[in-house]
Amino acid sequence: MKKVLIIGKNSYIAKKFMSYISNRKDTKIEVGGVSASNGEWRETSFKGYDSVLFLAGKVHQKETSENKKEYDEINYKLAVSMAKKAKNTGVKQFIYMSTAAVYGNGGQERGNVIIDENTPLVPETAYGISKRKAEIALLQLEEKYNQEMKVCIVRPPMVYGDNCPGNFMRLWKVALKVPVFPLIHNKRSMIAIDNLCEFLYQMIMKEKRGIYHPQDKEYVETSKLVGYIRKQKGKGILYVKMFNAILRVLVKKVGVVEKVFGDYKYKKEISEYEGVVYQKYRMKDVVRKIL
Repeated sequence: MKKVLIIGKNSYIAKKFMSYISNRKDTKIEVGGVSASNGEWRETSFKGYDSVLFLAGKVHQKETSENKKEYDEINYKLAVSMAKKAKNTGVKQFIYMSTAAVYGNGGQERGNVIIDENTPLVPETAYGISKRKAEIALLQLEEKYNQEMKVCIVRPPMVYGDNCPGNFMRLWKVALKVPVFPLIHNKRSMIAIDNLCEFLYQMIMKEKRGIYHPQDKEYVETSKLVGYIRKQKGKGILYVKMFNAILRVLVKKVGVVEKVFGDYKYKKEISEYEGVVYQKYRMKDVVRKIL
C-alpha cells in the first residue's frame, strides 16, 4: 500500500481523486490531504509518504496586474517549497499538476494549434508562466538530488466533469439554453476527470518520473458536444453556417472565441505511454453521468 499526500485537498481535482481512490475496489493507495491556502502544510509531517501530489494552484480567475504576483507565489514558489520539504523527509516522488498553458500557442497561429514533442514552450499568461517556472525549478531540484526524489510533471489540457470549474460548465449552460448553434468542425484536446484520476493513480503505482501529456482518446468538437448535450436532454438543435466566416476571423483575434471554436490539441502520440492504460471514459460517458 502506497501512502500519498495531496497538497490542495479542497481543489476540484483533489476532491475527485480522493473520491476516485475510495471507490476503486482494487486500490493500493492510501490518501491524505492538507490545505495549502491556510498554511496547514507547514504543520504537517511528510514523513512516511511515498508520494506528494501537488494539486494546489491559482487558476480560473481573471488575470490582472495586481494578482500576477499571486500566481507566482502559489503555482511556483509554494510548489518548490513543498518539493524541498518532501525531499528532506524522504518522499520518493513529487507529482506536479501543470497545464497545457505552458505552451501558450507554441509559436503557431491562434486557433490552429497542435502540440507535439517539438513544440516550443512560450506561455503567454501569468498562469502559464508561473507553471512553467515551477516546472523548471522542480526539474533542477531533481537533478540536484540525483533523482533521489523523482519529479513527475503532468500537463493536462482542459479537465472536465460534473461541477468542474471553468469553461466546460459554462458551455454546458449555453448548450441547454441555445437551440441554434454554429457548425464549425474544430478539434480540442480535453480530459475527463476520471481519466485524469486513473492516470495519476498509475503514475503513483508505477513511480513514474518525467513530463506527461494525458488526454482523452478522442478530440472534442464543440458543435457536436453542444448537440449531444441537448439530445440527452431531449432537446433539438439547429446547426447554422452563416456565421462561420466571421467566427474564423474572430478565432484568431478573440480569446473566448478561440477557446470555443479554435483547434488546440495534443498530437495523440505524445499522450500514449507503454503500460499506462487510462483512457477509460469518453465524452459521451461523462455527459450521461452529469445528466
